[in-house]
Amino acid sequence: MFSLKGKGLAPACRDTFEGVVEMKIWELDELIVNAKSTDGGLEIGGGPWETTWKDSAEFNDAIKALLSVDVDLDGVFEQLPPLKLFKPRGL
Repeated sequence: MFSLKGKGLAPACRDTFEGVVEMKIWELDELIVNAKSTDGGLEIGGGPWETTWKDSAEFNDAIKALLSVDVDLDGVFEQLPPLKLFKPRGL
């Protein structure tokens, strides 16, 4: 994010794309995905927080069902060419 300050744009917040993101997906008692990336996008300034942020999430059955739908993402991007601009690297 940038703001106007006199002559041109000046940064108004501090962001990084070097955040560590870890994702573990379990199915019943079996770990089926254990992934880690150092390319996480994070806002690292602006306060009022001064400590490390860490959280987790659990999904209800309806969300789990939606997340398990098999979608041909390559097909979606091929059928809707304007979306190719938003296709994540490595997908």
